[in-house]
Amino acid sequence: MSRRNQLPADPENMNDDRAKWAGAALRAFQSVTGTDDEDSLGDLLCDLMHWSDRNNYAFEAALFRSRGHYDAETGGDISRRPWLRTRKGVNAEIVEALELCIDVLSELARLDDGTPSISALHLARDALVKLGAKR
Repeated sequence: MSRRNQLPADPENMNDDRAKWAGAALRAFQSVTGTDDEDSLGDLLCDLMHWSDRNNYAFEAALFRSRGHYDAETGGDISRRPWLRTRKGVNAEIVEALELCIDVLSELARLDDGTPSISALHLARDALVKLGAKR
């Protein structure tokens, strides 16, 4: 008898449907690529990165945003986040958010006259240094 994982909260009673939709997308990917069960999720994510590169989408920003959606769809129980790790006692989510801000602000500074974005970029970099995170 298989044991089902303990699932996070589902305040809207929609997460079973969401998981089914994701499963259908993964099965469609597998049927086109022949990818096995073990590698299919990672391969799909990798291919979505390639797709993002070619279609002017910011994959990392979408991934970051999806984590916020996941939080909302699971009642905001951050203890259930599988991607949270600590770096020298620093909440990795804060470091990850600052790293994303640095990437976005660097691009923005390149595109505009740079004054507000460069100031924000320096603040984000300084915050990472204070947290002891290496970039």
